[in-house]
Amino acid sequence: MSNRKSMFQKIHIAKKDLGLSDDDYRFTLETVTGRNSCADMSDRQLAKILDHFKSKGWKPKKRKKSKHAEVRMVYALWWDLFDSGKLDCAKSQVRSALQKFVQNLTGIDNPEWLQGPDASAVIEALKAMKKREKKL
Repeated sequence: MSNRKSMFQKIHIAKKDLGLSDDDYRFTLETVTGRNSCADMSDRQLAKILDHFKSKGWKPKKRKKSKHAEVRMVYALWWDLFDSGKLDCAKSQVRSALQKFVQNLTGIDNPEWLQGPDASAVIEALKAMKKREKKL
């Protein structure tokens, strides 16, 4: 994502978080930069708006690299193995088969709880399984 697009998104999130009406928002843009639309602003002006919102108490939320991305990857790889016919189980058993696989590999009872090195180990194992020719 471009830096400019990211700044647009942050500005609109700040507007919402600060509870600004559209009129108040446009007035703020005009007062701070002389322009009433972000599309007409330079990168420097966009940064100035963000700084203004921060001075008014807005705090950008840190984006977490959540375990959810890793967990989604595990599920995606597992379903890909199933769809390609490399798993020897019925569709109704796919989730329980993944659960058993994860538990055997990491000792963790539920794929939803995977994170860090355990999630990486499962992902790498699934990638290796995907490369194999034979059915599992």
